[in-house]
Amino acid sequence: MAEKAIHLGGEATADAIVSAVDTMYSEHTFNEKDFALKHNDAEIAMDSNFAAQSFWKDVRVRFFRKKSAVLGLILVVFIVLLAAFGPGMNEYTYSGQELSQKNFAPRVPGIEQFGILDGSEKVVGILTRYHLLRPRRKQVVLVDHNEASQSVPGLEEAEILAIIDHHRLADIQTGNPIYVRNEPVGSTNTIIAEMYQDRGLMPSAKLAGMMAAAILSDTVMFKSPTCTPRDIRTAERMARIADVSLDELGHEIFSAAVENKSVEEVFFTDYKEFHIAGHSLAVSQLTCVDSPSVLKRKDEFLKLMKKTADEKMFDLVIMMLTDVLLEGTQIIYVGDDDTIRQAFNVIPKDNTVFLPKVMSRKKQIIPMLSVLWG
Repeated sequence: MAEKAIHLGGEATADAIVSAVDTMYSEHTFNEKDFALKHNDAEIAMDSNFAAQSFWKDVRVRFFRKKSAVLGLILVVFIVLLAAFGPGMNEYTYSGQELSQKNFAPRVPGIEQFGILDGSEKVVGILTRYHLLRPRRKQVVLVDHNEASQSVPGLEEAEILAIIDHHRLADIQTGNPIYVRNEPVGSTNTIIAEMYQDRGLMPSAKLAGMMAAAILSDTVMFKSPTCTPRDIRTAERMARIADVSLDELGHEIFSAAVENKSVEEVFFTDYKEFHIAGHSLAVSQLTCVDSPSVLKRKDEFLKLMKKTADEKMFDLVIMMLTDVLLEGTQIIYVGDDDTIRQAFNVIPKDNTVFLPKVMSRKKQIIPMLSVLWG
């Protein structure tokens, strides 16, 4: 043991070690084999090999042990090769230009369904960083309606500033007090024309002609029960400004109601949805001067109305063919026959019925259904 201690640390150190061991283990006698060096040839060989290999060899060994690293390297090489040789794999060159498409509007598949980047060359708005950092709510004025179902999509995200209408008050709610002008007249344009007059303004001839046409349309040439003397006076004043004849204008409006139009265009031109006492319905109104000719397309209208009722789960879908000359309305409907029979006190046949003296959806059709459904 002393020889081993001398070999490892010198004679003085050996004596100290031997003395300490003898003191601690005086009862035990140590043999030479107790201090034999433990050899492990396999570990010594591995350590020697590791110490002998170069840095780059070690890097390579460690790299190829990781499958993710190898896959990443393959992708990088593929991208580099594609960038280098890809442009030469078609008929175009680095300096070539396709001038035939220089004026094409951008079109992105998938996004075009939202009405943007659809190749139509129509600017729908401008979006900047400011809009994303500080978004502002759209400000709207509801004209000729005050029901959410009849308004534009996304109305709940907008700020309603005012309501100008002549219909019953419905389900619109606002966060702040707003200006509301709701009057019992036959046309909202009567109210708008009076607002011009209140402020000492006169509409242009073209605008006055459009306002006169709107009043004629809403009041069915003054035959609707919703028509008031104010509507007649206002329409006559607008006609004088526009220098037009109300009779000629009215006949031109209603005779052109269905010319060269699809059933979808005719049905959805004046289409409104209602919710009454747990019942959902839609009522479309077409004012014309020749309802029998429109009835020839009844099957087309019924097919469209059935599709609309199924998609939106309506209890009743009605199309009003209001005839100015007959002074009544031909009803085409999809729904329960008993509802039509009880609401209007008539006997329907083949999903149609004629209602004499019925000209108004607001004052005659909807109130009758409201009474029936409570």
